[in-house]
Amino acid sequence: MALINELLETANDRQIAARLNELGHRNWRGEPFTLKKVMLVRRTYGLKSRYERLRESGMLTGEEVAQQLGVCASTVHQLGRKGILKRHRYATNHRYLYQPPGNVRLEKGAGSRYGGRQPRLIVAQRLQQGAS
Repeated sequence: MALINELLETANDRQIAARLNELGHRNWRGEPFTLKKVMLVRRTYGLKSRYERLRESGMLTGEEVAQQLGVCASTVHQLGRKGILKRHRYATNHRYLYQPPGNVRLEKGAGSRYGGRQPRLIVAQRLQQGAS
C-alpha cells in the first residue's frame, strides 16, 4: 500500500498496476495487479486519487485555464498537445490537468502554407496608470 501511495504522486491507476507487475508484486491470491485492483486498494485504504493530488497542488482544468486565457477549452487542449501549456495526465482515457499559466497572455499563431507562426504564451506587461 505504501508503494501505491508513493506511485500515485506521478502515475495514474493503470500505470501503477503495470509498474507493480513489473516489480513482481502480486495480490493476496498471487494474481497480477489490474486497473480495478489498484482502484480497490486505493479506495479501501482511503488514498487520494491522482486527480485529487494534482488539484491540491494547484493544477487547473482545461475550462479554468481557458477562462484565464480568454479562449475556449478545446484551444487549451490543443495548446497542451503542442506542448505550449504544461499538462499532467490523471486518468487512463487522456484526461489532463494543466499547470496555471500565471501572468501571461496568449499570442495567437498565424497559419500559412509555409509553416506560419505557432501560438505562444508571453508575459503580460503591467500597465502603469496615472501621471509620473
